[in-house]
Amino acid sequence: MKGWTSMSNGKLKAAILVVVGLCFVVACFDAVLVTMRIMRPAEAEGAATSQPTVVTMVQPAKAAVESGEKYYAVPTDQTVILVDRSKVPGEARLAFYRKQSPGQAQAIPAGPDAMLVRWTNGKPRIWGMSFGNDVQLPQLAATLLNIYSAEVVGDQELLKAHGDLAYVSGASVEKYLASIEQIVRAQNGAEIHLSLRDVERTAVVFRGRWKYTPVPDASVPRSNNGVLLYTMLPFAEGGGGGSGKLRDLAGGIENRLQEADRKPVVFETDGTPDEVSYKFNQEGEMDYKRMLDHVSEQTGLKWTEEKRAVRCLVIETK
Repeated sequence: MKGWTSMSNGKLKAAILVVVGLCFVVACFDAVLVTMRIMRPAEAEGAATSQPTVVTMVQPAKAAVESGEKYYAVPTDQTVILVDRSKVPGEARLAFYRKQSPGQAQAIPAGPDAMLVRWTNGKPRIWGMSFGNDVQLPQLAATLLNIYSAEVVGDQELLKAHGDLAYVSGASVEKYLASIEQIVRAQNGAEIHLSLRDVERTAVVFRGRWKYTPVPDASVPRSNNGVLLYTMLPFAEGGGGGSGKLRDLAGGIENRLQEADRKPVVFETDGTPDEVSYKFNQEGEMDYKRMLDHVSEQTGLKWTEEKRAVRCLVIETK
């Protein structure tokens, strides 16, 4: 304090102006940049020697985000649209992606190869992303119709789509199917008819009373009603997973079954939990019957294969 009081009034005023000016510059800089902290793997595990890596990401301007949204607007006479990515300015798409999924954008700045955008009450939300593959219409069917690929009857090649997809939530099944037919027609010229109906299939059926028992292995992360889809341990991250109702677990199991032997999966249970989660173990070739046995061990349910009527999405060419 003595140094300050011994200054002349002119020098004191000049020093104050310099400090105020520096504070203003720092405040402006912080308003433009958002600093996000990413933990190295060793730090995440609690290693004392690890240091945080600080990455700085420019915050997307509001105008850029809004301009990105407009390319995904669904016309009032449609419920699902296919968005040609080549017609969406790269910066507008990236700004929309960064705004919607800042954490994902920090991990993968280049953005997804395909997006699924859901509109609810006039507001868009990225509902799904694909890295390395296009979003396909069978995946959309799982989201809109609760129908997974093992329950699609017909030529699924007709349902491939190249681009982003956007849809309006809360529409009728008939309107969704009509919009998907229109997308297929515009994409490859194929005239198809889509319908939902019961078809006799060989299905994997789980029955009994739900009694959850976690995998007794320290390598497996613990979660409430978390089912690991695996053949052998130890557990290895990177296989993916999901969460939701038992119907979503059924879809996860279906996706794990062999492509040539993919069957619908049905749960007929008592004591059903409100929500379950599942993880795929990252491993090579799987013994799929052994995997189903491990699901039984974790859920207390017994599985069988049997012929039965299953609700399916049927693809017919005109």
